[in-house]
Amino acid sequence: DNNENQGRAVSALRACPELRALGRWQDVEAALSDVATADWREMWDLSWAHGDGWQAHCGGGARLADFASWLAARPEKTVAVVCHF
Repeated sequence: DNNENQGRAVSALRACPELRALGRWQDVEAALSDVATADWREMWDLSWAHGDGWQAHCGGGARLADFASWLAARPEKTVAVVCHF
């Protein structure tokens, strides 16, 4: 079972008191904005975070390869990645 990797809906993340208390909340808030999440929010909320597909979304090496490609294409020189594995 993979329950510790089950996510929360974007709306729950936006309302999370612990996230809102972060010193860089404005950056997290921007990353969770409607514009920033437009391409993936619906699938995240309905399936990837906690719906029928979240376990498949969290497992598998293809996801890491997709992330590495996305990260390599970012224009920023410094990127913080927060995760658990």
